[in-house]
Amino acid sequence: MGTLMKTFETTQPIAVVVDVSVRADIWIVAGNRTDTVVNVQPRSATRALDLKVAEQATVDYTEGRLQVRLHPLRRYSWF
Repeated sequence: MGTLMKTFETTQPIAVVVDVSVRADIWIVAGNRTDTVVNVQPRSATRALDLKVAEQATVDYTEGRLQVRLHPLRRYSWF
């Protein structure tokens, strides 16, 4: 798994905020459409940590503002 995909109806231009606290590749493709598609994929499909980060990404669209957030997973250590 590891992929998150969401589609929003957007008939007007939108603002986009991308908050990335992990190593990531980001592609933004703009065009004359009536929808916005966000596809979050793991950087490496074979790395478990990348899969979890992609699965736990948050994508929200409210009042003309699209927000995509990728945050690192917390790893606890005694040191």
